[in-house]
Amino acid sequence: MKTRVIVAVVLGALLLSAGAAFAQVYGGSGGPGSEANPYLRLKAGWFQPSDSDLDGDIALGLEYVVPAQQAYLGVDRLHATGTDTESTTWSLMGGVYRTAKSGTYPVYYGAGVGIARETLEQVGLPDDTRTRFAWEAGVGLQIGRKGFAEIHYRDGGSDANRGPVLCVGVSY
Repeated sequence: MKTRVIVAVVLGALLLSAGAAFAQVYGGSGGPGSEANPYLRLKAGWFQPSDSDLDGDIALGLEYVVPAQQAYLGVDRLHATGTDTESTTWSLMGGVYRTAKSGTYPVYYGAGVGIARETLEQVGLPDDTRTRFAWEAGVGLQIGRKGFAEIHYRDGGSDANRGPVLCVGVSY
């Protein structure tokens, strides 16, 4: 388990570094609150199921943001593991955000709705795949022109797919 977490964190850091380098070379927008063109956000972090026996694991996501509309459309993957159970969820979420404070480090908040497709794998049982309604709400902090950190609560309709997600990312 520890080895998987370390590998996931290292891969996430490399992915974010590559995105930051791409953004530095090819430009991009200013992030939430700016009136720039649409842009992409790449994020990686940690998901911790709150009502489950499963342990937290890596969260990855990609969002398309339209600053003029203060809206986003994103796809993400949440993963959680237990002693004999593993949950993998892919979500498609759309939502809105608002900037609460402008300045050097703008704070923003938002909420979204969508669908979550969860595959629950248990030892000795067939895989159980279900698609459910999902929602999320959270806050974030814009760090410089490209970076951000967020925490949001995600409810994907099941115990293994409900809980806080903490992530960092880069816009490009």
